[in-house]
Amino acid sequence: MKRTRKILLFFLCVFVFLSHLLAQKRSPKNIVVLISSQMPLYNKALHGFEKSLKDKAIAYDSKTYELPALKDNVLDVTNPKIVKLFEKIKKDKPDLVLCLGSLAVRLTRMHAKNTPHVFCMVVDPARFKVFHGGVTLDVRHSEQIDFIRKNFPFIQRIGLIYHPNENKAYMKEAFTLSKKGKTNMVFKQVSSEEELSRAIVVLGRKTDCLLMVPNARLFRRPRQFILQTFHHKLPIISISASYVKAGAMAGAYADYENNGYLAGDLAQRVLNGENYRNLPVLSPTKIKYSLNLVIAERLGFQIMKSTIQSAENVFQ
Repeated sequence: MKRTRKILLFFLCVFVFLSHLLAQKRSPKNIVVLISSQMPLYNKALHGFEKSLKDKAIAYDSKTYELPALKDNVLDVTNPKIVKLFEKIKKDKPDLVLCLGSLAVRLTRMHAKNTPHVFCMVVDPARFKVFHGGVTLDVRHSEQIDFIRKNFPFIQRIGLIYHPNENKAYMKEAFTLSKKGKTNMVFKQVSSEEELSRAIVVLGRKTDCLLMVPNARLFRRPRQFILQTFHHKLPIISISASYVKAGAMAGAYADYENNGYLAGDLAQRVLNGENYRNLPVLSPTKIKYSLNLVIAERLGFQIMKSTIQSAENVFQ
């Protein structure tokens, strides 16, 4: 009799456990989407994130919040609107917050650091001391070099301007590949716009192109920067389609939808119980590029047809 009771009790416990597990799987997750600003590229990333969760059969309900605009482009963490917004987010008790853009992840880690979250669409996250739990927009140096070699055989020696306090992981890879003799690079360290102008003159004499890295400090006036390089007949391989449209010869950059999809991969791990602080920062796995054929022609370069056909955008 006692044995029968033990067996029944065992099966009852198993039944309760499985019922609880199935209920959890059926219950939709509560996700908050926090957007740094209204930009079309964030919508592309969000679409990729949603597709990622759909492919994984993750049921969820979501709310979307947009951060208030910065006054005079200055971040004020005590802004009452920001404080009130995060009070609302914490009241929602989300299973996960998706942070779109650097401002969203920085403020989340200030105002809701204990709330599980992942980020995407962030350039050089280490600059904000963000070292885990998201997807960067930074294309690896080796991938940029592969892009140049495959599509622009007339480019042999590559110039690279960098700021000593930014893009440290990127520059570490660039220096390593150069020391191993795998790239033919000329590096110029620059700390101001005045030094930038002098560096362009030097690289115009010594290199076949200038490879850009994301740097808000150095490239505050992109139009002026592009005109200077054009004057020295130095084509730019940039980091966005907007630079290409403005006058760079080409640009290789992350696929924004893929950036969101990868964030969905990380989100699944968080929703399955993994601590977001233990998650890595992922690099893009899909790269797109744009071309400016007007600039290429004026600089005397002929772009291969296969390169033109594969480009996302061709400005001509």
